[in-house]
This record gives sequence, C-alpha cells and structure tokens, in this order.
Amino acid sequence: MHAAGWVSDVWLLWQAKMANFDTFTALETQLLFAAGVAKTLAFVRGSDHPERDALLRFADSAPLDDGDIRAWLDGMRRYHGL
Repeated sequence: MHAAGWVSDVWLLWQAKMANFDTFTALETQLLFAAGVAKTLAFVRGSDHPERDALLRFADSAPLDDGDIRAWLDGMRRYHGL
C-alpha cells in the first residue's frame, strides 16, 4: 500500500494508526506520507475531513521530508529482501 503512493490513503492509515496504543506505536509514521510529504500535507490541508487538524498537529510534531521517507522505504525493502 505504501509503495503505491496514493495520497488518499492517508485517511485510512491515520485511522489505523489512531485505533489504539499498539497501532499508534507500531504503524510507522512514514506510511502516512507515501505520496510525498508536501503532496500529502497539501491534500490534508485542503480537506474537510474531521481528523484534518489532528493529523496536521501530529505531522508538526514529527517532521519528515521526502528523503526520510525514501530512506525508510529503502531500508524496509532491504530488510525484507525486495
């Protein structure tokens, strides 16, 4: 799902991350920004989704850039032999 990079997936991933303490800590933050940090944040800012403000506050508390996302994804691919 992450590698597809669909910006609209951010809401499903956010819902999963916020489901409970275990998923909040286990679901990597990088997954939220698969489509790219700027593109995802622009999509979220332009949305009227009820979780918009909560997600934006979270993003501000855990700043990432596209290099961070690529490095994380490359590491996951190496780890899983992909």
